[in-house]
Amino acid sequence: LIFSSDLSSSFSRNFFFVRFVIFFISLRYIFDNKLVNLNFVFKFWALFLFIFVFNLYWEFYFGKDLFGNFSKLDGRLAGFLGEELKAAHFILGFGFPIISFFLPKYNKFIFIVVVPLLIVIQFLIVERSNFIKFFIVFTLFFLFYKNFSVKKKSIFFICSILVLLFSIQFGDKSVNARYNLKYFFGDNANLDIRSLYLKTQYGEHYLTALQIFNNNLYFGVGNKNFRNECSKYQKILIEIKKTQGRGCATHPHQIYYEFFSEHGLIGFSVLLSCFLALIILNLKKIDYHNPVQLSCFFYIITVFLPILPSGSFFTSFGATIFWLNFSLFHNSNNLEYH
Repeated sequence: LIFSSDLSSSFSRNFFFVRFVIFFISLRYIFDNKLVNLNFVFKFWALFLFIFVFNLYWEFYFGKDLFGNFSKLDGRLAGFLGEELKAAHFILGFGFPIISFFLPKYNKFIFIVVVPLLIVIQFLIVERSNFIKFFIVFTLFFLFYKNFSVKKKSIFFICSILVLLFSIQFGDKSVNARYNLKYFFGDNANLDIRSLYLKTQYGEHYLTALQIFNNNLYFGVGNKNFRNECSKYQKILIEIKKTQGRGCATHPHQIYYEFFSEHGLIGFSVLLSCFLALIILNLKKIDYHNPVQLSCFFYIITVFLPILPSGSFFTSFGATIFWLNFSLFHNSNNLEYH
């Protein structure tokens, strides 16, 4: 915060981040003392998730959701979030703990009905990065969850792949087009993968983040200041890297570039060391028979995946989902499944 290029922009996000520390400690206290009926909480969350997903299907078929919201980007779904295109991230980070909680008792219903519905809607939302992360969490969970036999795992996994292939084969053309490499890279077939990547808008965000990092090596420009600094670097990137001047955004759309550009080497080292320490210290606690703990852990892993685009880690939306999963991962050893 002291070295921030715009103190007023960084202050609120830095200072009030303490609420997530309080949230983590509070949830641990609630679990340890059994102050809340968690069965009721998960049922309430499940109801909300059902309404959220139903609303997205409604938007896909009718062009608007139940309240008249619609995405301003053609082919995308937003649902209740309106202009915020974060529905797939919400399902990824909020959906897995919920379905995992009910998995021991309702596994057939979940894998015959719930999982296919989530796979299809994740595909239709067209948040490509979160769609990939969804399948990473799903696959890792299948591999490591010990309460299913190999036969049952194989059947469920094959059925899920078939559902995905069916969605691709019979999906809307505008949706399928967004998963086509030509949509992402254009007609630059003669360029190598790295050159193709850097010519996308995400690539320009990353080049901008690296330029900011190079000029603010140790402490970065401060939390929430990528948006204020990025415009200063577009002219030089157009001249040197032959970009199209699209490198500005509210954040660099990749967690490591966000850490480097806004927090520098020292900030990045501190942040990553803290997260790695928390994760490593908790590895000993992992129970491979505990579905909620497993799904939350694998979600945390996807947050720190390199290359794949991501939302800002420090926004209320992103941080709430992350710390909810981390808190459940840390505190779910004694969770009672109903």
